[in-house]
Amino acid sequence: MKKLFTLLTLIGLAIGASAQTTIFSWEGGDPDATVSGGTVTANNAGTDCTSDDVNIANATYHVIRLRGAKDYSTYVVVFTLDKALMAGDQIKVTAYRNKNAVDKATGFLAKFDKGGSVNSGGSTEFVNIDNSSASEGDANRGDTPNTITLDVPAAATGSKTITATRANTGTNLFITKVEVIRTSSDIVPIGSFTPASLSVTPGSAVSAPTLSILDDENHDISDKYTIAYSSNNTSIATVNSTTGELSLVGTNEGKATITATFTHKTDGYIDGSASYTVTVSSVLTYPYTWDFSTFGTSGTWDKLAADATNWEANGSNTYQNKVTMSGTIQAGGVTIPETKFINFSSFSNKKIYLNKTSLQLNGSNLTISVPDLKKGYYVAVDFENPSGSESRGLTLGNVNETAENKLAASTRETRIFTVKADGDVTLKSTSGVRIYGIQVTTTAPKASITPAKEYTTYIAPAALDFTGLDIKAYVATEATASAITVEEVTTVPAGTALILKKGTAASYDVPVIASASASAPAKNLLKGSATASYNVENDGDAYVLSDGAFHPVKKGELAAGKAYILKADVPVPAPELSIVFGNLTGIQNITTAVKQSEGVVFDLQGRKVAQPAKGLYIVNGKKVIIK
Repeated sequence: MKKLFTLLTLIGLAIGASAQTTIFSWEGGDPDATVSGGTVTANNAGTDCTSDDVNIANATYHVIRLRGAKDYSTYVVVFTLDKALMAGDQIKVTAYRNKNAVDKATGFLAKFDKGGSVNSGGSTEFVNIDNSSASEGDANRGDTPNTITLDVPAAATGSKTITATRANTGTNLFITKVEVIRTSSDIVPIGSFTPASLSVTPGSAVSAPTLSILDDENHDISDKYTIAYSSNNTSIATVNSTTGELSLVGTNEGKATITATFTHKTDGYIDGSASYTVTVSSVLTYPYTWDFSTFGTSGTWDKLAADATNWEANGSNTYQNKVTMSGTIQAGGVTIPETKFINFSSFSNKKIYLNKTSLQLNGSNLTISVPDLKKGYYVAVDFENPSGSESRGLTLGNVNETAENKLAASTRETRIFTVKADGDVTLKSTSGVRIYGIQVTTTAPKASITPAKEYTTYIAPAALDFTGLDIKAYVATEATASAITVEEVTTVPAGTALILKKGTAASYDVPVIASASASAPAKNLLKGSATASYNVENDGDAYVLSDGAFHPVKKGELAAGKAYILKADVPVPAPELSIVFGNLTGIQNITTAVKQSEGVVFDLQGRKVAQPAKGLYIVNGKKVIIK
């Protein structure tokens, strides 16, 4: 008898260990659905799925109707469970396909909040019912809905949310019942960190969030586990594997996920994990400048070279992205410093070119965003059209000026825009375009000029306004055999070559203005580029300013930012071209000067002049300008 009792006890234990428990159930009803162990909602339907388009088949019997294949944004139903799932749980789905679509595909697809997904796997695994076109013998025809069973994957352990949509394009799926069955008596740990994320600045002191491990009844079961911590990005943050103490790495910026993996040390408990994210980023305050010209000289170039997963070389001066990138871009798990705060839309591979001195949007309709601007802020963009044959540029959003800004072939400019409304300013490429820098200022930006001498040449890096300043700007309008005539200008567009005459100050801040506010001078013999050098092929092919006059220069390269006059624009080559100010007033009458000095006036051809008009003359062996 004792042996029999022992045998029955063992049988009872075995039966108890394998007993199934329903931890969640939803079933359509007439007229109402019933639910236990949680709730059911749809993104466009009422609580418990008792109304609206996603889930009602008819007016009296409520079912869940899934539409829109693999559409997690529009047609979904969400099952929220009171108890957390564990690997090996079973989801039983009872459903049928649209009755008038015998051969059309459908299916059940669901994902879990902790990870993983399940798919019913085919297109006709659910029967078609009440279809007059299908014979009784058809395999996909039935008189009642059929039930399939899906196993919860290990990745879903700890999940309490199941989000379902239709698995295949074809026809609607009508669900009459959903159950979640627990086949094990083991306890599922529910792990979480409070808070679930951290946002900190580089170099700041940080404390790790608090980890809790609970069962379904909110009892602390952390003593049942051994816990190990890890970081998925040790370039940003490290964590002590035993204590969970968190440390930031240098001043690097980016994101790391810290995971606590808990392994049971007591039978009857299953393993689990919990994670939190730490985002390290500077606080963006304006004014702010993004300078892309330093890619090749900063540590960024080495990070790009080392990150073979995400970047690849394209020649010796460029790296291009190998994978789709969005948001902030990174190399080696660290935000690229020159691009921090800039938001990149989804860029497929080979669409981001990081040149040594510029950021290139390699294609059309590629968008970056400058974030969190205020109405009235100024945005200066230094960009270039790399094409030698067509106009290209940027289309800007949320600015008061013209949205489309194209440049002629092989040209570079800095253009200024004002923010139209609070929010982001977007820059979208019309085709491949290079950006050298973006500057945001809260007041009108200025160009700082420090002339070395009384007269210097200068290339306007942006549209400038010299009005009312103690520094004067001139363009060259005419050349003779011995002189050039210059006229004063006040507003000039970007790229204008100028002669500057300094006043009493050592340096000047010249207001930068919107490109549309400045027109190019009608004529200007001065040439030059703010960014590109010029090669003088033969001695005397160009004149440059020296000691207050223009002199022929020997062959060689003229540096960027230096203005010059081409020999071809001078009627007769001369060893010196003096400067004649054609629109100045206020110089004393030349006749008085001559009488006082008892001098004789000659023109530049050596002819004696009795009544000199405006121009450049020789008096007592010296050049005199008459205005």
